[in-house]
Amino acid sequence: MDGHLGVEEVLTTTRAVRKRFDFTKPVEHKVIEECLAAAQQAPNGGNLQTWGFMVITDRAKRAALADLYRKGFDTFVSSPIAAAIGYGQPNASPAQRRVMASIDYLVENLDKAPVVVIPCIAPRAEGLPTALQHAIYGCIMPAA
Repeated sequence: MDGHLGVEEVLTTTRAVRKRFDFTKPVEHKVIEECLAAAQQAPNGGNLQTWGFMVITDRAKRAALADLYRKGFDTFVSSPIAAAIGYGQPNASPAQRRVMASIDYLVENLDKAPVVVIPCIAPRAEGLPTALQHAIYGCIMPAA
């Protein structure tokens, strides 16, 4: 085996890959499509499939998203949830420390990712006014 994993193998067998990213390597459109196809296989309530994906490749938009993520992270760090999972606690378990290191790495490097994919979900809009349906479904990209 040459050590190279295919898209499906990485997505279905590897739990933590953040620190394996090569931020200097562009992501081919085909790879993004393969990832989205694999994501579409996930179970969903009632087989409604009211989800889609935002694929962000624009550098400025990725940087703005990373800034928002950092602001959310700052809020998280001061929350009881962070303390409950051991964040910033000297007695955190080894597993908790690994999770925290992974979170820190993402916060520090999200803006370097060449592509950011955000899963989105919308409620069913039947029975709602047409304008509201467009507002709901217009905000998500079809998961073709």
